[in-house]
Amino acid sequence: MTFLLYHTMTTPASQAVADILRQPDDLLKLASYRKKLLKEKAALDAKLQEGVKTQLDATRDALLKLQASRAAVGMVKEEMMAVERLKGGMEEGDAFEKITRVSISCQAVCMS
Repeated sequence: MTFLLYHTMTTPASQAVADILRQPDDLLKLASYRKKLLKEKAALDAKLQEGVKTQLDATRDALLKLQASRAAVGMVKEEMMAVERLKGGMEEGDAFEKITRVSISCQAVCMS
């Protein structure tokens, strides 16, 4: 950040103007100071706009991944329910109990 911009951000406006306009010749430089400040402001605005765009893109990507994960968990849940329905007519077995425990654990982890 340039000195001029930093100086104007950390001091009151009247003090900044007084520091810039110490000599009578400084009035002639006023237009160039204004132009310089506007250029710095435009550069900062561009950086801020790019930062906002980057954050929005990252948020959008994360939400899409979350939505895809939720759909995958739903599919796994449906498949586990189908296994449970098939299991209803069979004898209780260790494999089905393990699958059920994994399903319940997955639901608890994914939903929290």
